[in-house]
Amino acid sequence: MGPWMYEIQVVGQIDNDLVTEMSVEFGDVVSTTSYALTLVSGEVPDQSALVGLLDHLHALGVTVVGLQRVPVAEAGYHGGQRRQSPAEWPDEDAQ
Repeated sequence: MGPWMYEIQVVGQIDNDLVTEMSVEFGDVVSTTSYALTLVSGEVPDQSALVGLLDHLHALGVTVVGLQRVPVAEAGYHGGQRRQSPAEWPDEDAQ
């Protein structure tokens, strides 16, 4: 299998400076905000880096509500563009 992209759904907005800081520390990370949710996404080299990114978000008091692993080829991740906006995420209450 090829590299994986992780999409982390969090509550609230994340400041652009923080996203830039996470990109320096964890690799290319982008965020998309819609309503009260932000999608933090990027190609993560290994599980250790993923845990580091999640720990970083936790230390900032960010509430993680979802995590999805997507092969980079399927992610539609091109230059920070997302394949799906947070407004299009499945409604957990509907399940």
